[in-house]
Amino acid sequence: MTSAISTKTQHNVDAQHLAKIWRIDLEAAKRTLQITSQNRTHTTNPSLARNYTTNDRMLRYRRINEHFFMDTFFATKKAEKSSRGHTCCQLFVTDKGLLYVVLMKSKSEVL
Repeated sequence: MTSAISTKTQHNVDAQHLAKIWRIDLEAAKRTLQITSQNRTHTTNPSLARNYTTNDRMLRYRRINEHFFMDTFFATKKAEKSSRGHTCCQLFVTDKGLLYVVLMKSKSEVL
């Protein structure tokens, strides 16, 4: 089964509010919202806010803006295994054309 999910950008701040608190024109506030990501928003519940730190890892690192697809391939009985004992591989592919293969041994071979 293969599936993909995409969503529209969700903004919790509107342009009018941003223009008011930053004292900028409405057009600049709209452009700011279009190019700025809001990866993490806090709820108004104060008991939940203490669970979020200000230097969270999801904000600290850069993100890859690509869709990744993954599948596992197993060797047939005829091929058996490679000279190094690999019997399967994990294949990673992006929508931009990146391909990465990880050779692995199946669980029955590892034990």
